[in-house]
Amino acid sequence: MALFYKDLAVIHRIYKDFNYKPYGIDFLCRGSYTIGMRVMIADDDELVRGFLRRCFERAGCEVEDFSSGAALLEGFSRRAPDLIVSDFNMPGALNGLKACQAIRRAQPSANIVFITGDPANVPVIREAGFERVLAKPFDIEDLDKLVLL
Repeated sequence: MALFYKDLAVIHRIYKDFNYKPYGIDFLCRGSYTIGMRVMIADDDELVRGFLRRCFERAGCEVEDFSSGAALLEGFSRRAPDLIVSDFNMPGALNGLKACQAIRRAQPSANIVFITGDPANVPVIREAGFERVLAKPFDIEDLDKLVLL
């Protein structure tokens, strides 16, 4: 139950940022670099997926979202995106890290940003070769910086 409340606090903070920006997610709307960008979002939390989808769609991106690593990998095999934003811990044998490692093997230049609810996962993700990681809760501006890299 504590995890549920922690997740609600994360969503509240994210949505608070979202609702207090003049045009919603202002950070992604600053330039035309996002218009037409194809983004894949993978997170088992429907609220986080929905929030990120809304952010990127408002910035003119084409968004596809997935609730598992296996679904992300299947979507990637159909058509590679410009950006992947993936949660680390997702249910099933293929979590976010394993799915993104498979994607990196298939496309070494894949543009991947990880998000994780457990800060202890950050070094694990970085040791696996993924430098762009955000621990939840995160500020929208932090996501912006990682998207621009």
